[in-house]
Amino acid sequence: MLAHGITDNALCWTRVALALESDYDIVMYDARGHGLSDKPPQGYAPETLAQDLVSLVHALRLQRPFLLGHSLGAETVAIAAALEPELATCIILEDPPWRDLDQQTTTQGRAEHYRQSILRYKTKTLHELITTCRERHPSWDEAEITPWAIAKLQVSPYVVQTIAAPWPSWRELLKQIRCPILLITADPDKGGIVTSSVAQEAQSLWRKGQVAHIAGVGHSIHRDNFAKYIRSVKSFLKHCKGAA
Repeated sequence: MLAHGITDNALCWTRVALALESDYDIVMYDARGHGLSDKPPQGYAPETLAQDLVSLVHALRLQRPFLLGHSLGAETVAIAAALEPELATCIILEDPPWRDLDQQTTTQGRAEHYRQSILRYKTKTLHELITTCRERHPSWDEAEITPWAIAKLQVSPYVVQTIAAPWPSWRELLKQIRCPILLITADPDKGGIVTSSVAQEAQSLWRKGQVAHIAGVGHSIHRDNFAKYIRSVKSFLKHCKGAA
């Protein structure tokens, strides 16, 4: 099951899903406020998003699926695995928003930044957004462009409430997660969130996990270097599948 990042949607996982579909059944879903899901004016606390994921797993009667999330989706996956330790066989976290900084001093500013970005997206046509994406991310595969642009038109400004809400401590989450974890990190100087010090501390807290650092890429690791990303994902999933 694939959990997308903030302002993305399920179809932003298309290239990853196509790479995995020969070996796995894939579920991609739109988080609340994104894609074609409902967009209520309230209800965007990180724990609520995680409970949505837990409820979807149960509604689909999935038996301990593999969970993969990017950014906010990675945080959602981590919280879900902590809330219900037997939920997943293993989890993959692509650059979750785990920071060393005091979040309370920066969350309101980040939330307003995202709100303004979403409002600007909605003044553009799909064609204009596609052009913007190509200009901003010239190294991305063409398959990534249109889903990114569509997602920006679909997302609700309400989702920024997630950023402004209190977040659980990632350190405490890691202590509660029982299944194996793959943490995929990027370069902070290119926009990656998880620093080497955070990754090192994470390794001291989790029960069983590993870090895959992909150099030369930013926050959207699966878009910036798909080949290395998907090799890391496949290797970890194969190991988890064999151990299950």
